[in-house]
Amino acid sequence: MTRSAVIVIAIIAVQRNVVAQAVELHPRSPILFLEKSYFFPGAPYKRSLLFEGEAAGHYFIMNRLDWTWTQTGGLRHTIPVSMVFSVRMSTDKSEPVRTPSYRIGIKPQLIYAWPEGKEARAFQVLGLSGGFTHYSNGQAGCTYLGFARSEPDQECMVTDPTLASRRVANAIDGDFSTSYLSLAVHGLKGAHYGIRGPVKYQHTASVEFQLHPLGIKPGGMNAQQATEYGQHVLTTSYEFERRIVLGKRARGLLRTALTGGHRFAYRGGRDWTYGTIEASYVFDCLQKFGFVARWHLGSDYYNINFQDTRPLLGLGLIWDPNRIDAFNRIGRGSNPPKSLKVYTCKGN
Repeated sequence: MTRSAVIVIAIIAVQRNVVAQAVELHPRSPILFLEKSYFFPGAPYKRSLLFEGEAAGHYFIMNRLDWTWTQTGGLRHTIPVSMVFSVRMSTDKSEPVRTPSYRIGIKPQLIYAWPEGKEARAFQVLGLSGGFTHYSNGQAGCTYLGFARSEPDQECMVTDPTLASRRVANAIDGDFSTSYLSLAVHGLKGAHYGIRGPVKYQHTASVEFQLHPLGIKPGGMNAQQATEYGQHVLTTSYEFERRIVLGKRARGLLRTALTGGHRFAYRGGRDWTYGTIEASYVFDCLQKFGFVARWHLGSDYYNINFQDTRPLLGLGLIWDPNRIDAFNRIGRGSNPPKSLKVYTCKGN
């Protein structure tokens, strides 16, 4: 295994430990509607990749979600700081990690849970989140081929007039940087086994709009990048999860997800549309790790590769901290009932 692959897997492992209380079967504080972590070894369609990894870490300045809230319902808030790092290692001779992606942002959340009766077998949650995120790839190359900088902090100058006149996007080491404001609405609805059983199934839907002002500080998008890659972004997603009982160690959640997005054209540019179909199985007894398959169509999701529209298939690993399987305890006290002992992993 290459050194960079080891680094990505290590980062994901660190993420698990940092928010360990948020991903145990009976954690102190639940977390909802945040990014997942992925690792895909290789990719088809001549993408020439050794692997792709995406490590998501969430650190809470404040998290008012607790299991008292899941018993009583009502409105609570959180202030997460999220860091999502993505890398792709190519199969070129030097095996470089080209144009890594860095997303760092703060997105406060308001989350409301409808109170349940003691005999209820269903739950409903509504969330609203918004904030500020910086997204860049750490490169110093120019936006277009045929240009170069004499110094990293200098303006791009023409080095090949013929190539420069064609305005071909630099997808090798071109710089990409944007800072944006976002607003998202989330809904979660599901049911659990019996009155005291774990979650049986749940539906999750989200809509998010990203506003990318030109020149906003720090690191706002410039007009050239907006023209090539689009500016503002609208995304929608839907997930369905169903618990599968395959035995003491194999039981977990089977998940299917659909995501669609649209990058709106800037002056003289074009729109970019994309969609993803994802299926995963997350094990209850592996701290929310599991297997995942992802099929991506349309515009790529990886910074300066936005213009690449070749399909992308990934088969790999997932870590999903967005588990809240203890909603079954609403109205039934703060400790897991003895009947849930068959659901826990210890001693099995």
